[in-house]
Amino acid sequence: MPQREARPRLLSWKYALAGGGLALLLLVFVTGGFMFMRNQGIGPVGSLVAKGMLDERSPVILTAFVADDPSLSRAATQAFRVDLSQTSIVRVLEPAAYADALKRMQRDPADPLTVPIARELAVREGVPAVIGGEIVEAGGSYVLAASVVAAESGELLVTHRETAQGDTEIIPSIDRLSRKIRELIGESFTSLRADPPLAAVTTSSLEALKLYSEALEEIDRRGVSDAGIPLLEEAVAMDPGFASAWRKLGVQRANSGRETSAVHEALTRAYELRDRLTARERLLAEASYYSTVLDDRTRAAGAYDRMLDLDPSDSWALTNLAVIRRRNGELDRALELFQRATA
Repeated sequence: MPQREARPRLLSWKYALAGGGLALLLLVFVTGGFMFMRNQGIGPVGSLVAKGMLDERSPVILTAFVADDPSLSRAATQAFRVDLSQTSIVRVLEPAAYADALKRMQRDPADPLTVPIARELAVREGVPAVIGGEIVEAGGSYVLAASVVAAESGELLVTHRETAQGDTEIIPSIDRLSRKIRELIGESFTSLRADPPLAAVTTSSLEALKLYSEALEEIDRRGVSDAGIPLLEEAVAMDPGFASAWRKLGVQRANSGRETSAVHEALTRAYELRDRLTARERLLAEASYYSTVLDDRTRAAGAYDRMLDLDPSDSWALTNLAVIRRRNGELDRALELFQRATA
């Protein structure tokens, strides 16, 4: 009787081990491909850091979570802040770090920080992105969402949602939400520099502040007496209450030999607006007014001395005080101040 041909045993240990090995290799390959794409910023899985949209340890501003219940908004915002502060991916700025900037924007630091205000604040301070959140109640459940938004363009960089089945699930949902946002921002691989901050002066107009900052760059870059004047004139036309722009306009007009009346007009306007300014801006406005409009070197020197009490390395105060000391014949004192300013 002929023997039947033996058939391979498909469920043998040999085939089981081979199949398991192939599955493991496939898992490693897929996982490795996913992580490579994420880390290199390729495709939708790429992280923001890997794509170069955020620096490693970039500062970000966290806005108040939007919610119908103010107490829920405060609790969620604080919980999200605590979670993000424990990561090495981004650096969440504390409210105290930008309180002075909000005052220069002529806004109350105690008011809730919304995304539009946070974006303007971020542009002023050279912060590349803001993070906003929202909590919406729906039939006893809560939908929690968070987004990372580019400060300058307003582009939505990443967003994620989580659902809480009741009040007791909100904090765990915040934890999951924070973890996912951190993942989407990404670990550090490549980075680009954030834009430098704009000048730290008081104005409610972001566009006027950009013009003022551009004027300062033009003055430093070109080093000529009339540099920046058109930009400064445009800035004060945009915000007539922009005291520091008026002061700088008066100084540049004087340096370029413009009519005395035009110089005095600008410096007087800055002096009249001084009460709304930061301490440094106020003293600068006073010093410029005393020295140029009133020709009172003593009062001007006193204002610059008070500026140096605030910051002994203030180069503007050192330079202008040195000029006054030289005009008064105090050459040794003037040389010392010039050397400090240069350093």
